[in-house]
Amino acid sequence: MQKPKSNSRRSPGQGNRSLFRRTVVLLAVVGVLAFVPLVAQLVKLQIFQHDEWEQRAANQQTLDVAVNAGRGAIYDAQGRTLARSGTVYQLILSPRDVVVSVNKSSYEDDDGNLKQEEYEQAIEDKRDLIVDGLVDLLGLNEDRLRQRIENTDSAYEPLAYELEEEETTAVREFIKENKLSSMLYFEPSSKRYYPYSSVGAHILGFMAYTESSGSVKVGAQGVEALYQDVLSGATGRVVTSKTGAGTEMLSTYEEYIDAENGGNLHLTIDATIQSMLEQTLEEGIKTYNVKKGGFAIALDPSTGAVLGMASSPNFDPNSYASVFDQELLDELKSLAEEYGEDSDEY
Repeated sequence: MQKPKSNSRRSPGQGNRSLFRRTVVLLAVVGVLAFVPLVAQLVKLQIFQHDEWEQRAANQQTLDVAVNAGRGAIYDAQGRTLARSGTVYQLILSPRDVVVSVNKSSYEDDDGNLKQEEYEQAIEDKRDLIVDGLVDLLGLNEDRLRQRIENTDSAYEPLAYELEEEETTAVREFIKENKLSSMLYFEPSSKRYYPYSSVGAHILGFMAYTESSGSVKVGAQGVEALYQDVLSGATGRVVTSKTGAGTEMLSTYEEYIDAENGGNLHLTIDATIQSMLEQTLEEGIKTYNVKKGGFAIALDPSTGAVLGMASSPNFDPNSYASVFDQELLDELKSLAEEYGEDSDEY
């Protein structure tokens, strides 16, 4: 009896199911391959670069303002002040806000078209007002000031430093009268004062900007430098949340880290003895025509404490920038005359 032939051909339904399975497998493979780089990127961002992106997010969301610590004072053996810090001011200009302060819509015609020439002239008039006023009140360099005020990409241009309170009075009135507070303002800063001028200058030293301190003055010589860590204290911070425009949102988040003022120093130096020692040294140098200066020291014989220590030539730490070596200056002048200031030898 002959067996019926089996039908080896698959039905259309079986073929469709097979194609569907292959498609599903292919899509799964493609999905996995596409997902692997995404997982790798997530691992990179959330594990290996977590700290970096956390810091970036904090920088975007918070405004961190430094609060300077008060620098400690220096006293002599009798409690007289040899060095102290006082508040002075920096004058800051925002060229960007000079432009913003001129209402653009006020210079549009009925069709909303900007009257470009009139608008630009209004901006120039505002700049002239500021420049002329500051040149008159503070004696600032006009060319340099115009260069600064035209830098419209900037919102922070320091114009004057270490202004005393009385120097700011007329400028504050000028700002108020002309409604310039959004673009011209004062920032408080600190200045070091030496009430006895040159007395003890070599001992005290002075404050200056250094390569490592950036925009902050630190002790550059003498006791000011030797006890920098003691005198400087610790800078504080005010951290607040900020908007996308960078303005504070005080009601949302704020954190205060108090500044710690620096410690005071009490020296064994006696200002009276120091002054007399310097005068005596100077007289001796003149009397005996000493060419290279001199040095003198006064000690307490019972304790060995240094009561005075003088060196000549002297200087005033209140204006340390004027300190110079006359012998070196004379030598440089001589070389300039011999070779010319533009020569390689000079």
